[in-house]
Amino acid sequence: MDDLKAQGADSFIWSVGSDAPINTLASNLSAKYAVETIASMDHGTIPSSGAIIDSSGDAYAYTDIKLNVAGYSGKANLRMSSLDKLNFTFL
Repeated sequence: MDDLKAQGADSFIWSVGSDAPINTLASNLSAKYAVETIASMDHGTIPSSGAIIDSSGDAYAYTDIKLNVAGYSGKANLRMSSLDKLNFTFL
């Protein structure tokens, strides 16, 4: 992450691969590097599977929408936030 920030990254998109306290980790990452972070993880035991965090480490307001897909037994949802504040530069 140090190298990404040194190259000018102002936002991180993070796909977390396991059960983790994603809100806390994403908040710490954002605060440490002064970047916005969008993080998600697949099914886990922790109820919150997505985080949208501002550059000071605070969560953006969001809405969760449950997704109902025929034949899919998972508990999928879509986490949405206002993107007008987010500023992404892809490296």
